[in-house]
Amino acid sequence: MDKKPIFALKLATLVIALGYSLILPAMPFYMKNLGAGGRELGWLTAVYALAQTVCAPFWGALSDRIGRKPIISIGIIGYSISLFLFGLASSFWTLFIARSLSGILSSATSVASLAYVGDSSLEEERSKNMSQLGAAMSVGVMMGPLLGGILASYSLASHSLQELAFHLLPFC
Repeated sequence: MDKKPIFALKLATLVIALGYSLILPAMPFYMKNLGAGGRELGWLTAVYALAQTVCAPFWGALSDRIGRKPIISIGIIGYSISLFLFGLASSFWTLFIARSLSGILSSATSVASLAYVGDSSLEEERSKNMSQLGAAMSVGVMMGPLLGGILASYSLASHSLQELAFHLLPFC
């Protein structure tokens, strides 16, 4: 298998995992500002996983029919839009809808990426390539809360972008 596609898939998987976990440290404060509590926070966390679980078979079947690349593209673009909507949300229900969309669309990229690696890897490299996708997911889930906590502690209103970049530099 060519190294470029596997790198791109690892990067996409990393970004999805970062997107999932980056907002976790700030979510309780976000919920408090919207007048929501722990139950609603639980629902926001659960709906992402539920949407992924329910939609993964659909995306897998669709990627078998129309190809892996279109589904990966739909997933990445849609996931980006859902995260943007999450950032703009002004009520719990808009957060809930955005988080649901995130789960739906992240499953498209995850399932199609795994299938793409399975289809295009040589048998002796398949497990290595699959494990690299899993590792990219783990690194993203691990780094997301760390970066989210750093970003949550800085307000762009009170700190310059240069200060923020200086504090993030060790992580790049």
